[in-house]
Amino acid sequence: MKRQLITVIAGAVLLAGLLCLYKFMPKLPKAADAEPPAAPSAPAYPVVALFDRDESALERVTLVNKNGEFNLTPFEEGGGISWSIEEAGEAPLPLNASLVGDTARVMKRLSMQKASENPEAGYDYGFEGAEGAEAKALFKDGEVKTLKIGRKTITGEEYYANLSGDPAVYLMNSYDGDKLFYGWNDFADKSLPSVDSQNLDYIYVGTPGAELEAAREDGELVMKKPWEGLRFNSADFSQAINFAGAQLGDLVELNAGDLGKYGFDGGYSKIILRDPERALNLAVGASDGEGNFYVKIGVNDNVFKMEEDFLAGLPRLEPFKYVDTFVAPVVIDDVSEIDFGAPSRAGTRVRLSPAEVDGKAADEAELKAWARKLADIRAEAPLPAGAAVSDEPALAVSYTTKGGEITTEYKEYEGQGGAEFYAVKIAGRGADWFVVSRETVDEILAAAPKPK
Repeated sequence: MKRQLITVIAGAVLLAGLLCLYKFMPKLPKAADAEPPAAPSAPAYPVVALFDRDESALERVTLVNKNGEFNLTPFEEGGGISWSIEEAGEAPLPLNASLVGDTARVMKRLSMQKASENPEAGYDYGFEGAEGAEAKALFKDGEVKTLKIGRKTITGEEYYANLSGDPAVYLMNSYDGDKLFYGWNDFADKSLPSVDSQNLDYIYVGTPGAELEAAREDGELVMKKPWEGLRFNSADFSQAINFAGAQLGDLVELNAGDLGKYGFDGGYSKIILRDPERALNLAVGASDGEGNFYVKIGVNDNVFKMEEDFLAGLPRLEPFKYVDTFVAPVVIDDVSEIDFGAPSRAGTRVRLSPAEVDGKAADEAELKAWARKLADIRAEAPLPAGAAVSDEPALAVSYTTKGGEITTEYKEYEGQGGAEFYAVKIAGRGADWFVVSRETVDEILAAAPKPK
């Protein structure tokens, strides 16, 4: 027992000694992570105003970087100065004019801090090669200022810069420096024309599986394709095809030579929307497999990406959803009489005011409620392809209105669904055939109120 106690005490003393040794022994430095080479150390220099000119003195600013060469040119607009980018006399795509101007104005005045008075030979600041950029400002009096931009400093907050004629290396803030590396993808205007979806004058949507066209006539949108003359329901359409908040994504290729590789070789979709002031013309190609479609705007061949969410309704485009399908487009308060029945036998005449059925008094409220159900009958689908419609109607319903008589004829047909549906045209709205449930029509007509 005594021997065990001695062993425990000895172990405790040894552990305490080891802890003291760990606490007071010198700490070895940790291995440093690999870092990019740092520029030679230099004393802190003040910020220097290198030049300061008025924007109106600039004739052109030329950028050369890994994205190409860009000539930024000013022009007068609205009493001020705006900027564009010329290529063969004109910009090859709509530009974000504000961003182009901000980039050009970097070169109207420069104030920077020196990094080194006499840069050491052998240190590569990145002024040459793909990681560098050059900005040349040409002023109207002939003065030229050329600025070279190199790599970012180790902090990432500044670029190394050098002004022509000055051997010193300067530090340019990354806010301005980033602009001098811009390309077409940055300068492009990626907004879509803000067409008023509630006030459209023209609509065209074509997909590989369907086609829809509508135009405004006499104050209302009227379907042109696939059925001529039906009233178009723009409210439902604007919910399915809605570009509110939509923008173009990255520019994939400027003036693409091979449009087929982006899905524009035949089976692509096209959308044209026009209101009284603006128009949107959008072509939609293949998916990039990453949640975007390739798209083109207008008639040019510049290919962008656009998020699939904004185009989700296209693959399921069903034109029949966007037309008014009341088989008798009437307002019951404008109807004085309704005649219905089979042409081969005596029909039924209903007067709504005073309420009568076949010349005998009827309950007015009951009669009008029934008439509204009759007027609410809607076509349920287009007539199946290849169906043969009978020459004679099985039933006919005529409405005498303030504007004249409107007649709907229900005909039998041979083909898919012929036993369950009647063929019917939308009264006064074109020559296309649709189908409506026989059961619905027969039940409403059979439920016509009887005389008192």
